[in-house]
Amino acid sequence: MGIGGNYYVRSEYENLYRGLEERIKRLLENSPNNKTKSDGYYSTGDFMRDMAVEKGISLLELSELAEKDRSIDTSLDNRQMQLGKNENNFLIDARLGWHFIPNSIKIFLDVNLDVAAQRIFNDLRIDEKENRTLEDTKKAILRRIKSERIRYKIYYNLDCSDLNNYDLVVDTTNLSIEEVVDRIVKFVKN
Repeated sequence: MGIGGNYYVRSEYENLYRGLEERIKRLLENSPNNKTKSDGYYSTGDFMRDMAVEKGISLLELSELAEKDRSIDTSLDNRQMQLGKNENNFLIDARLGWHFIPNSIKIFLDVNLDVAAQRIFNDLRIDEKENRTLEDTKKAILRRIKSERIRYKIYYNLDCSDLNNYDLVVDTTNLSIEEVVDRIVKFVKN
């Protein structure tokens, strides 16, 4: 089993969700019963990156700070809940989206740690200063996952890695973006 989550490099990552958004939007538009439109793509990772930049710290440092300051997670959680209440037909990359947006299709993207680290390291994210080497990137991933699992267990008594919380699980380790999108769209169609 891999580490789970959504670990495409940012440019590929955005292409994955944009590709999904466009294909699902077309699928919905072609449905005779559909009267809605796609509202877009959101990422709690991006929300956190923005928050880290505002605070002048790294994403990993923000995750560790969130272990002591619940307001960080509360802010992210409220943002997800508001999206779920106010928007329709959108995609969100969120560890706890399945919990905060219950009326949704819940998809878990899994990936092997080595591949996750390589994807992140290759992205050269300047806001993630702990990713100086591939090994540092692996360590940062594991520290962030540990931090998230501790917080989610303490704050909500939830385990975001429990695959029973999801409608579909896709191991992206050896798949191209297009293959991931195809599997998701096929699932949504059915």
